Amino acid sequence: MSITKFILLVRRSFSIDVSTALAVYRRIILLTLFIVITTFPARKKKITLILDPAGDARNPGRLIGDNYERTYTSRIAHQLKEILEKKDNNIMVLFTRLPGEQNDQREKTRFANRCAPHLFINLCAYQSTHIKPQIYMYYYTNQTTTDNNCLIPLENAYQSHSALTTIYANKIYTSISPCTRICDAHAPKGIACIPLKGINAPALCIEIGCNSAHNLHNTISLISDALYTCLEEQK
Repeated sequence: MSITKFILLVRRSFSIDVSTALAVYRRIILLTLFIVITTFPARKKKITLILDPAGDARNPGRLIGDNYERTYTSRIAHQLKEILEKKDNNIMVLFTRLPGEQNDQREKTRFANRCAPHLFINLCAYQSTHIKPQIYMYYYTNQTTTDNNCLIPLENAYQSHSALTTIYANKIYTSISPCTRICDAHAPKGIACIPLKGINAPALCIEIGCNSAHNLHNTISLISDALYTCLEEQK
């Protein structure tokens, strides 16, 4: 219905002048907008986490008991995805590879940078003889520095996110380290970690020392809680 027809209808029904009918029309429009806005809130932007489980169809990784590293990292990645997406439906967890796929470093880097994740996590695992699982964290670094992010080559893309990466690394470590009954967390270190090279996002490597006797459920739960505290900041 047009404004003119509405005003004529209101005037005939309630015997009021044009200015009053127009004011009624405006109030109805405002009330309708209020109902729509409060009933259907704006859609939130998805928070993206990319998990990069070590190993692939060609490279099984290190031997851990009767299994290989790729089996452990894939299992850990899927459990983290399930926990995080169940905890918050605004979080979307992507994998750099699926079982049976090969994981080329250049393709992985291009995929990650196209997705523009809020956080990139490379997952590694190794055979440990410790009683409890061990957690190490690494962020990519080398000796090259620049004061102009526009001139950073792809292999040094980490530099544009180095400050936030360090903050996230310390936040995750602070969250996990007090839980010594479950696992031992070690302070994050900066190394030339190849799986993180060229990633244009906050990027960390989490390496878990484990063996077939370890129940990793509680350790994975701790890691998911720590990752969630970082992702929450993106809301």
